[in-house]
Amino acid sequence: MKQIMLIALVFIGFLLLAGCGTKPQDVAQSFFAAIEQQDFNMAKQYVTQDSQNMLEHLRTLYADNQRAESEGLAKMVFKIQSTKVDKQIATVTFQGDKNWKKGPIASDETTTQEVKMVMENGMWKVKLEP
Repeated sequence: MKQIMLIALVFIGFLLLAGCGTKPQDVAQSFFAAIEQQDFNMAKQYVTQDSQNMLEHLRTLYADNQRAESEGLAKMVFKIQSTKVDKQIATVTFQGDKNWKKGPIASDETTTQEVKMVMENGMWKVKLEP
């Protein structure tokens, strides 16, 4: 039993240390990949604690428009362009659908946008803003 606990603790420690070396753009890319796949459980691990409600709102919007997505009316794609890091805060610039926060019905227009990143518990997280 002690060996199992020790192995589990070592594994958790390894995961925490691995997260410290992650770059903000990598976290943003993983977040957007989860959104593209409408995998909100996966996306949840990449957002700050105070962004959980906004993510839940996005989940509801996407669920309400699920039929539109399944009919192939929208496929959102996000492309990371640049990252600026200032200590515990980062800004990731990306090219993406201008309406990505409104549900899966993509517009015909992509724009350059920014997403804020903050260090939370030693890991970079997406800070969703309305």
